[in-house]
Amino acid sequence: MYKQQIEESGISIELAVEWQEADDASSPNHMYGLIFRYTVANNSDSPWALFTKGHTGKAFNGIAYSEAFGERNVEYSLKAFHEPMDRNCPRRYLPIMPKAVLLLPGEKVRGQAVTLLPPRLHTPFDDCSPPAFFPGVIDKARFCLGATRLSDAEADQVALGNVPADISNRQKLLCSGLFEL
Repeated sequence: MYKQQIEESGISIELAVEWQEADDASSPNHMYGLIFRYTVANNSDSPWALFTKGHTGKAFNGIAYSEAFGERNVEYSLKAFHEPMDRNCPRRYLPIMPKAVLLLPGEKVRGQAVTLLPPRLHTPFDDCSPPAFFPGVIDKARFCLGATRLSDAEADQVALGNVPADISNRQKLLCSGLFEL
């Protein structure tokens, strides 16, 4: 188990990362996974948007996104993604837009995300080509939550389920240190 407290800009995150066996060890389909459990507290005087709800146009079932972080590390995350400009993506009938939860001053939110091991590329845009780089050998990992400090007017938009690009483009990544896989 890996635990860390992350403090930044009035946001406090308690993170616990646990290894879990997904099947019976004697089964040929035996798999391992990671569970990321987090509690986020807003100790600031401003509302925040937390990008922990996936994206419109893509099913979100609590699976953490995973992408390369450096040449031999992986970043697991719950954060806002935008369509990559340097890759060709399929035409979408529904736009892929980040969704967020509103965290008011003094509030806390708890959640969790999971992933299977070994790690593999998983983002809302992992169907674009050419595929994004993902390391074949992984040394370490980190976990990040995407968050944006909001004005009161922006908080009203997020509360209604609207996350304009100017909000998600300002996201700050609140990340753990590197941990061994």
